[in-house]
Amino acid sequence: MAYKKDLGERSLNKIIAFFLKDLNDSININLKLNNEQILTLADELTNTYTPMKLMDFCLFFRRAKMGYFGNVYKLDMQMINEWIGKYEVEIENINYNEHLTRKPSRDDGRKSEPKLIKTLLKKWN
Repeated sequence: MAYKKDLGERSLNKIIAFFLKDLNDSININLKLNNEQILTLADELTNTYTPMKLMDFCLFFRRAKMGYFGNVYKLDMQMINEWIGKYEVEIENINYNEHLTRKPSRDDGRKSEPKLIKTLLKKWN
């Protein structure tokens, strides 16, 4: 993960756990995740989705909380994996569409993270 070196694995897991707890507290389902499950799931997410940046997780959980990935009947690793798959497709589509319309530049076609985030927020709001 891009921020693992800078933050350290424990700090990153705590941030992801915070996002999970916020999501867990904000959805209306009968069976909620307990603290141990949240910590385990946070660890699994940071180890499974190493290419995702911290901002990706922030945007992902924001969209999950708002219901963009569908109805929530349960909250577990399987559901989160399904949602992340949908999130990754959205990101790929945005990057591809912008690649088609972008003029060549000196940055070798690479997009800066702030520009991507601005594009995502504009599209999703």
